[in-house]
Amino acid sequence: MTNGTRDLAAKVKSRSDDMVRKEEVRNQVRSEATLSERVLIEASAEVITKVRMEHRGDIRRARDIANALFDELGAECADIDATGAGVIACMNG
Repeated sequence: MTNGTRDLAAKVKSRSDDMVRKEEVRNQVRSEATLSERVLIEASAEVITKVRMEHRGDIRRARDIANALFDELGAECADIDATGAGVIACMNG
């Protein structure tokens, strides 16, 4: 080989080595980004799940309270109706 050919071969090898290093770094960064994305997705999903489950518990509790209040109101209305009917009967009677 001549000096020109050796210089060219060395330059090609050097450029190839650079390209391989860059590709390795690029792949590593992609892997880390993908891993980071997966971790972010998992953590976010866990937080959202926890909040949704708390909301369901709150809704269940609010429904129980509302039903208890309706029952109490219904009982009070029944007492008023019974008392009112008795008063009217006494007045007419």
